[in-house]
Amino acid sequence: MKRFTVTEITEAIKNLLEGTFRDTVTISGEITGFSVSPRGHLYFSLKDDKAKIRVAMFKNAAVSARSYTPKNGDSVEVTGELKLYESDGAYQIIARKIEYDSVGLFWQKFEETKRRLEAEGLFDEARKKNIPELPERIALITSPTGAAVTDFITTAKKTGGRFVIDIWPVPVQGKEAALPIIKALNTAGSLTQVYDAVVLMRGGGSLEDLAVFSEENVARAVAATKVPCISAVGHERDFSICDFTADLRVATPTAAAVKLSEGYAVREKEIAVYQGRLGSFMENRLNRLNQRMDFLGRRLGASSPAAKIASLKNMLGAREQKIASKMKERLFGVSRKLDTCAGVIRKHHPGIRLERMKNRTDSALRMLKTLSLDALKENKQKLELLSARLGGVSPEKALERGYALVSINNRLVRKAKDVHLEDELEIRFNDGYINTFVTGRKLSEDGNGKNPDNKRRVSKDQKRAGKAQND
Repeated sequence: MKRFTVTEITEAIKNLLEGTFRDTVTISGEITGFSVSPRGHLYFSLKDDKAKIRVAMFKNAAVSARSYTPKNGDSVEVTGELKLYESDGAYQIIARKIEYDSVGLFWQKFEETKRRLEAEGLFDEARKKNIPELPERIALITSPTGAAVTDFITTAKKTGGRFVIDIWPVPVQGKEAALPIIKALNTAGSLTQVYDAVVLMRGGGSLEDLAVFSEENVARAVAATKVPCISAVGHERDFSICDFTADLRVATPTAAAVKLSEGYAVREKEIAVYQGRLGSFMENRLNRLNQRMDFLGRRLGASSPAAKIASLKNMLGAREQKIASKMKERLFGVSRKLDTCAGVIRKHHPGIRLERMKNRTDSALRMLKTLSLDALKENKQKLELLSARLGGVSPEKALERGYALVSINNRLVRKAKDVHLEDELEIRFNDGYINTFVTGRKLSEDGNGKNPDNKRRVSKDQKRAGKAQND
C-alpha cells in the first residue's frame, strides 16, 4: 500500500480539480456568510438545498463590480476559476464577476412566513404576556453543550438573579431540530404552575444555523406558550420569526439573563435603602437612650464616693500624661542625635565609597567601549576604501575597460618572448574567450637594432606569397 503525505495528496487533488476545470465556470446559488475583509476582499459561500461552496472575490475584481453590492440571501451567478486552497484543503471559486439574479429562496420563505403570521395577529403587542419581575423558576430551551448556557448562567449570577434554571436540552441547528424544539415549547410552555418564564435560546451563527427558528411551526409553538416566552436567538443583528411571535425578544442569551435578573437587582437596591434607613433610625434611637442614661448617671453619681475616686483617678492620669510627655520629648531628642550619628556613619561607610568607585569604573568602561567602537568604525571605513581601490585594479576591471588576458596552457603570458610560433593561445575578454595559433612574433628592438625573430616572420610571409602565386 502506497503512503502519501498531506501535501502530496493535496497537490494531487489540486491538479485533478484544476486540470478538469481549466476554463472559468459559472455557478448559481444563494449568498450566505457574506463578509468584507479590511483590505476590501469579499468572502462568502454559495448554497442550494443540498450543498455549499466557498467564494473569494479579491479587491480588484470587486471594484469592477460596484454596480451590485452582494448581501446574504441574494440569488446570484458567480463566474470565476475553480481553485484548491492548500492551507485548509478546501476548494473555492476565485470570482471574477457576480451577477444578481433575485432574492434568495430563504428570504422569500422568511418574508412569506412573516407576512402570514403577522396577518393572523401573532405579532400583535396586545396578545403578548408580561415577563414576571421576580421569576422563581424558568425553563431554558437550548443545547446543553453550547457556550450560550454558560454565558446565561454566569450573567444571571453576576446580575443578582435568584431564580432556579431548568435546562430542556434540544438541538438548535438543522431541520431535524424543529420537532424537539416544538415538543419542549409545548410541554414547558404549558406548566404555568411550575415556570414563570420560558427562554428559547442559542448563540449566533449563519443563516443556515438559525434557519430552524424561522420555521413556521416553531414560531407558532412560541406564540402558543401559556408561560411568558423570551426569544434569545443569535446576536443583535440576527432576526428570526420566533423573535416576532415571542412575548419578548432580546438580542443575545446574555441579555435574556440580564432581563430576568433586573427585578432582583432593583429589589436588592430597595432593600439596601430600607436597611440603611432602619439602621439610621435604630442608631439615633440608641443614641438618645444612651444620652438619657448618661444624664441620669451623672446626676446620681455627682456626690457619690465613686465620683471622688474618679476625680482622683483623673488627677493621677493627668500627672502620668505629663511625665510621659516629658519622657517622650527626651527620647525624641536622643533619637534625633542617633539619626545624625547614623547619617555620618553612612556617609563614610565603605559600601558607599565602593559604589562610587564602581560607578566611575562603569563610566570608564562605557567610554572605552565608545572609543573602541569609533576606532573600529574608522578602520572599517579605511578597509572599505582600500577594498574599493584594490577592486579598481583587478583583472576583471581591466577586462571591462577593453583589455584582454592571454594564456598558454592556463599560464598567463606576461611577455612576447614567452610566446613561440605555432603556440595555441587562449585570449580572454570580458564577455568570453577565443583560441588562436601564433603565426608570427615581433619583439621590441634591442640595443643593436636587430630583430632576428622579425626576419623569420617576414621570410615566412614571403613563402606564403610565393605559394599563392604558384597556385
